[in-house]
Amino acid sequence: MAKKEAEYKKREAEAEAKRQAAEKARSEAEEKAKQAAAAELAKREAEYKKREAEAEAKRQAEAKARAELEAKAKLEAEARAKRDAEEKAKREADLKARAEQEAKAKAEFAKREAELKKRVAEAESKPGGKRQAIRYAAIVGVLIAALAGTYVYFFGASDEQTKQQLVAMQRQLEDAKKKTAELEQAKKKEEEARIALEKVRAAEAEAKKSGDLAKQKELAEVRARAETEARKQGDAMKAAEQQKLAADKVASEQRKVADAKKQAEADRATGEKFAAEKAALEAERQRLAADRIASEKAAAEAKVAAEKAAAEKLAAERAKQQVASAAPAAPGGASPSEGLFQQAASLEGEGRGKEAVKLYTQAARSGSGKAAKRLGEIYDKGLAGISRDYAESLKWYNAARVLGEEVPMAKGR
Repeated sequence: MAKKEAEYKKREAEAEAKRQAAEKARSEAEEKAKQAAAAELAKREAEYKKREAEAEAKRQAEAKARAELEAKAKLEAEARAKRDAEEKAKREADLKARAEQEAKAKAEFAKREAELKKRVAEAESKPGGKRQAIRYAAIVGVLIAALAGTYVYFFGASDEQTKQQLVAMQRQLEDAKKKTAELEQAKKKEEEARIALEKVRAAEAEAKKSGDLAKQKELAEVRARAETEARKQGDAMKAAEQQKLAADKVASEQRKVADAKKQAEADRATGEKFAAEKAALEAERQRLAADRIASEKAAAEAKVAAEKAAAEKLAAERAKQQVASAAPAAPGGASPSEGLFQQAASLEGEGRGKEAVKLYTQAARSGSGKAAKRLGEIYDKGLAGISRDYAESLKWYNAARVLGEEVPMAKGR
């Protein structure tokens, strides 16, 4: 008995030592697994933070690029507006200078024409001043031609209509030159006829003094013809003067009409150009604003989606790690979740559904993907004493996928 008792104590001590060694090894393995899981979790958290920091840096870079683009567009718009304003001011200054120059040229023309006409009138009023009047009239014609040529040079335009107007003005200028030449010729002939008449009258006076009746008769006939010719040339000169004055008046009126029309066309073209440029600038501003809004919206949606996905993944990993670290040890060296799964399967085989579900739940929370998958099937199809629950089925199917089980996608009811 003493021998058997000693052997029993020995075996009991050995079993106890073996059990303690196994317990120690299991504790060390569990501690090591926990440390490894914690390290893996820390690694994944660091990766998540890194990805989050990269996403934030990318968002800030995009925001900075957008701000730079908007600032550049704003500067370009301001520069374009400044350039347009300078061009408009320059055009208005040019138009004003041209108008002032035109008014000055017209005033100078009117002044000189009045002075020369005054001199012609004064010369005609003096005895024997016809020749001086003819010379002044020729000067008036030359002055009109010179000033008209200056007007065409300074105030010509480039469009077809204005070119046609300039051609018409040129024709009027040529007509004015022609009328001036005709008037000069008529005045010259009138002067020649007057001189011839004065000579005949002087000769007739000499014949009367000498008493030569035959000579007097001959000179009287010559005088009559000279008087007729003088009247004829005088009438021709007056007609030429009227024609020249009428031509000058028509040319002046047409120039005024052409100037007014040209100014109206220039103002209209300038207004249309400014309106088109303003509309283009407004369209560009609206496009930039729409692009900015769309870009910000897309960036915000992408950020929210990335954060949500990362948070869900991290939560699932943490839940898995917590389940694994909280599971109790199973006897015989087997994993706790596997032992619970086997016990639950045995209870299910015996028809004890509620008890089996409790053990399946413990096993799933201990990290058993098989148990989580079986719970999803039970709540999906039902079991004795367990009602079907679609939400619970989806929850456990998702848990099984997280724990590494292949679970087919459930069809919606």
